[in-house]
Amino acid sequence: MGCSASIMASNRKRSRSSYQRIAKSADSRKRKRSDQVDLTVASAVIGDKTKGHQEEERKRKRELCEQEFVQEAVTAHNHYRSLHGAPELKASKTLTAHAQVWANEIAEKNMMIHSNCTLSDDSQIGENIYMCWTSNGGTVPKARDAVRSWYNEILHYNFGCPEFSFKTGHFTQVVWRDTKLLGIAWARSSEGGIYVVANYAPAGNVHGAFGENVSQLISAGIEKAPLDDRNNNSIDVEEEA
Repeated sequence: MGCSASIMASNRKRSRSSYQRIAKSADSRKRKRSDQVDLTVASAVIGDKTKGHQEEERKRKRELCEQEFVQEAVTAHNHYRSLHGAPELKASKTLTAHAQVWANEIAEKNMMIHSNCTLSDDSQIGENIYMCWTSNGGTVPKARDAVRSWYNEILHYNFGCPEFSFKTGHFTQVVWRDTKLLGIAWARSSEGGIYVVANYAPAGNVHGAFGENVSQLISAGIEKAPLDDRNNNSIDVEEEA
């Protein structure tokens, strides 16, 4: 009897020990699974934050490029306008937003077409369009290239007979004396075309008003075309067109 009792006690002790080992093992596995879940959740949170940061950074860079593009365009316009005694333009956020909508539209259609040149309040605005091609999808166009292209139509303008012509309409809008505000934007087509749209207020190219709004060069000795980075000074921004 004494031997049997001793064996039974020993068995119970081994059973408790085995149960404790099993319980500890299960608890360890449970903690590992919990740690793995925590790591997965933490990785997902970090991934979301990284993705969000990257998107914010891309947005910030895009906005900075847009601001620089507008600034360069205003500077280029004012350079050429100064050659004709026209007052400086100011940038308009309203006109730039309008130009962006139309640039997106014609880039999607891959067509050089004008908008109806009216704002939401039905006021008339002027519009110049420029298009170029690039094989590099990351290329950002230079605003001064578009403005130079428009201005170079001066070669076809007859100051002795001041009137509208499709060959010179871009030039006359660039230097139109009564225009005060400028908005400009660009978009890329799926085929690599870059479309630049500039909007102006008040609109230029008004019938019967070319004589007083399109002046001859102040001096024949002034260099007309070149523009470089030294012209990229800060500009005033008009909040509304």
